[in-house]
Formats: sequence, structure tokens, C-alpha cells
Amino acid sequence: MTARISMLETIDGKQFKTRYYIQDRMLVSLKEDVIIAVKSKSSSIFVLIKNEDGIFDYVGNIQIDKETPTLAEIFIDTKGITSSKISVGSNVTVQLDIEASKKFKEKTFFDF
Repeated sequence: MTARISMLETIDGKQFKTRYYIQDRMLVSLKEDVIIAVKSKSSSIFVLIKNEDGIFDYVGNIQIDKETPTLAEIFIDTKGITSSKISVGSNVTVQLDIEASKKFKEKTFFDF
């Protein structure tokens, strides 16, 4: 099977390879191996992580919604959670398996 690879560029000019064709999103490099794709109209952030082949794979997205003046919701959608921890107060930690996300893309062949 031949993988489809797109070459994209972040707002600071960093070019990167990904299996996803991402449109209408601002691409931001957080550090060498993490890129986020932000779309303000849908209040969502896609997270892409560099794998061992140097290709950035989608590991999940975060959506932020404000239901009422006093209630907001953060929704995390991902394929490959290996562990999670919620502490009393305000800290949430989620560990993701990059290989599981890569396999999900190879099976579904969808683009954003």
C-alpha cells in the first residue's frame, strides 16, 4: 500500500510532511515534533506529532465549547489513549500512542 503524503507549511515557515491534507486551518509549530492546526470558527485544534519516519501523524483533536455564560466544555477526540489521569482541581493528563493513530489513518483514508 502506498501512503499519501502532503507537504504543508506552518505560519513560521516550517515545512513538514503529513498523511493528512489540512485546509482552512492555521498551522503552528509548538516545538520540533508537535504541530497544531487551529480553526477558530469551529473552536477546534488538531494535534500532529512527528513519528519515527519524520512524518507528522494526527493523534487527536481538542474542541472547546461554551454552553452557557458559566459553563464551558473541552472535548478530546483521539485514537490511541494509553493512559489518562484527572486530579482533583484542574489538571488532566492524557498519554497517546502515536502508532495507534497512524494505523487508524492507514485504515480509513480520510482527510480533514
